[in-house]
Amino acid sequence: MLKGKMPLVLAFCLAAFAGVLAFTAIKNQEQAVTKGWALKRVLVVNEDVAEGTEITEDMLQPREMPERFISPSNIGIDSRNLIQGHKILVDVKAGDPLLWTQFSMMKNVERLSTKVLKRMRAYTLNVTGASAVGRWIRPNDRVDIIWVFKDPQTQENVATTIKQNVVVLATGLITGSTNMALTTEEERSYSEISLMVLPEEVEQLALAQDLGTLLLSLRNEEDADSVSGGSKTTSGTLFDSNAQKNTDTKRNTMTGIEVVRSSGGGAAR
Repeated sequence: MLKGKMPLVLAFCLAAFAGVLAFTAIKNQEQAVTKGWALKRVLVVNEDVAEGTEITEDMLQPREMPERFISPSNIGIDSRNLIQGHKILVDVKAGDPLLWTQFSMMKNVERLSTKVLKRMRAYTLNVTGASAVGRWIRPNDRVDIIWVFKDPQTQENVATTIKQNVVVLATGLITGSTNMALTTEEERSYSEISLMVLPEEVEQLALAQDLGTLLLSLRNEEDADSVSGGSKTTSGTLFDSNAQKNTDTKRNTMTGIEVVRSSGGGAAR
């Protein structure tokens, strides 16, 4: 009797097995279709926020997003306290998700000491736009240093180049490896320039800065030649017509610009 029912039992087992396979396939397909669409909450701004604005609690709100569109750069709701009080680096519109890379707190922490060569030193000068070539000086540029002071013996104002071809390590907090895309305009501005000099030059610059004024002149990036040193400019040499003629000739030879001096001492082309 059992023998006669075997085909039916076998058919039932095969049908059940096929049903399980079909159900598993449907479930797998369903998971594949819905994978990445689970919702997670991230932080967005609820108003337009301008570059440089400090983020406050009332600017933030949570918003659900499919996890497939969320990356480690997105700021989750659990991190809202970490960004409050920090300035945002870019303009964002209401509803825009906030990213860690939009905040200066996420810039790589730089160490100036790693950029100073062995047996050299970093020394910082206070500068203005006038003393730093209109703040066109940038990290890795090379500069000459001019010292303007009053001669203690003659009481005459003197200007002389005391250092040449000095490497600029940093302008303010910006170095040659700083990611400028992660800085604000305010951070790119500076009132100090850090130079790489010898230990004994640190002493010289410190004393020179105390006794007078230090100014910087910017070199061409391919110009590493040193000009013969020791020369000084005083009020006497400043108005020496022969000295002026010699410098005019030298400058014109190097730049190809012809300058003709008028009888009144002015310059005209």
